[in-house]
Amino acid sequence: MEQEKKKTGPLLRSGILALLAVLLFVIGWFVASTISAFNKMVEEPPAGIDLEAAADRPATGAFNLLLLGTDKGDYRTDSIMLVRVDLDQKTVDLLSLFRDTRIKLGNSYGKINAVFGREGMEGLIGCVKELTGAPVHYYALVDLAGFEEVIDVLGGVDFDVPRDMNYRDPYQNLTIALKKGPQHLDGPKAIQLVRFRNYLEGDVQRARVQQDFIKALIEQKLKPEYLLKLPELFNQMAPYVSTNITLGDVLNKASAVRLFKAEDAVTIHELPGVGGYVGEISYFLHEEQATYDLCTEFFGGTGAPEARVYTDYSKAAPMNPGGRPPVREPEPEPEPEPEPEPTPTPAEPGGSTQPPTEPTVPPVEPQEPDLTPVETVAPTIGDTDIPDVGLFTS
Repeated sequence: MEQEKKKTGPLLRSGILALLAVLLFVIGWFVASTISAFNKMVEEPPAGIDLEAAADRPATGAFNLLLLGTDKGDYRTDSIMLVRVDLDQKTVDLLSLFRDTRIKLGNSYGKINAVFGREGMEGLIGCVKELTGAPVHYYALVDLAGFEEVIDVLGGVDFDVPRDMNYRDPYQNLTIALKKGPQHLDGPKAIQLVRFRNYLEGDVQRARVQQDFIKALIEQKLKPEYLLKLPELFNQMAPYVSTNITLGDVLNKASAVRLFKAEDAVTIHELPGVGGYVGEISYFLHEEQATYDLCTEFFGGTGAPEARVYTDYSKAAPMNPGGRPPVREPEPEPEPEPEPEPTPTPAEPGGSTQPPTEPTVPPVEPQEPDLTPVETVAPTIGDTDIPDVGLFTS
């Protein structure tokens, strides 16, 4: 399977997202004490992005919430979950959309976790509506940085870890060391659980574990004794959440959610499909009709996709997290380093401080060969004056 960055990276943050999905509407009776913190969480849509048009408004007692998890500064949504809250039936349905799900990106294909970086929140909402055939009424984008603090504020979660989890990545400053079996997970250990990815079935099995953690989280924390912690919880979450949920939405729905029985309310669904390769790239290949059928039954879907308009924001000007993500500016190329100056050689006492110079050798000019005839001298033998004619000549 194709390895993602690094990571990013990155990495599924479903626990805090599902917590937000339910607990956000359970504060009616003391909402006055949380108004200031809650208002920090609600961002105005960025200019030019009509998120109100992209996100529908519920016409019945049920609504869908699109929950997204990402690392701070990262433009890939490694967690994408559709949550259906039915106020009449008092039920919550969860559907994870695997980050490797193959979807259409304009005239080509790619993975769903890349849509946010290319098309922003408006484009991702449209993509989910097209994929599922279900409406999206609200969205919440949550950063991992707040996850640990929120779990600790709630006192941790009891969870049965399905296997030994051991992993170390010094580049991400990440160490995972969890033993198999029932245990109490505080914030740091909960992060280790949701970030572990070395499963035989890959992201599919990873999503199952995270969904089980979500269910345990909701069942254990959707209780009256934890309501008093919500002001502190909201203060912790405020810097890490971007959402279009308004205070009026909370007031309208809080009284109904208070009547939920968490242990009976939560149902987890899996996106129909299988993992596979297209060319050399690994994807999760969802079954289109089965997905529409599932979302029609449990998520208010229409049984058909809704066509969306593609807008590539990847090279646009920066925007806040409520719409499209800020775009990284390319780093300038480094200036070439100047050549180092020669280091002077320490002078001898009384000598010059100038660096020694190599002696110069004057160039040798080419000379014409001497073609003057040489007079032949007959060699002699011994000391006689008699020429040795014929001895050395022909």
